[in-house]
Amino acid sequence: MKKKLLTCLLCLFAYMTNGQTFDAKSFYKIYNDRGEVMDNGDSMDNSANIILGREAKGTAGQLFRIIRTEDGFIHFGLPAYEKAMDYTGDAKADVLVIQWDGWDANIHQQWTLVPAGGKDIYFISPRKHTDLALSYRKDGKVQLVRKNETRSAAALRIFFSTVAISFL
Repeated sequence: MKKKLLTCLLCLFAYMTNGQTFDAKSFYKIYNDRGEVMDNGDSMDNSANIILGREAKGTAGQLFRIIRTEDGFIHFGLPAYEKAMDYTGDAKADVLVIQWDGWDANIHQQWTLVPAGGKDIYFISPRKHTDLALSYRKDGKVQLVRKNETRSAAALRIFFSTVAISFL
């Protein structure tokens, strides 16, 4: 009996740690390890920078809808603006992360979550470039960096927080 229980617990643990799950109907805020939140600066423009800043209540630019694509990748949408987190052209170090018209089939809007140590803490990497991860500059703009570079310590270790939204 104990052996069966242990086997069930190990299977449950493996299932739970297989990957972060998201409710496609919920909104999420994405924080770094310093408590700053990702934000689009309340911009409607394509190519607007994704930035890190202070959390502000009622700011739609800080509310992401996170879904898994049909291919199993992650799409970070900004539903209030019909935009999504994107990178321009080739994924390479120092490319700024922007927003663009949201479309979950767009390869530049598909991301992977790589465990970064700790509960619910991840690096966010472009779909086809897991050697890169989101990081941020001193001015708060979010960019891609190589994980193996010295400055990878500044890679954006993130965690997610579900936001309760009520509509009147």
